[in-house]
Amino acid sequence: MTSSDPELEAMVAKASINAEVAQLIYEARTKAGLTQKQLAELVDTKQPVIGRPF
Repeated sequence: MTSSDPELEAMVAKASINAEVAQLIYEARTKAGLTQKQLAELVDTKQPVIGRPF
């Protein structure tokens, strides 16, 4: 389906990578027992940045 459209293929690949990174961050955060707010404070940002979809 996407192989005939390189731009769409690149978008799908990027979305897949983003989803994988988001999942890894979520797993690490929950394993560490951190809330989104606590993680945000540790990385000097705000909770909505942590909680927003990629």
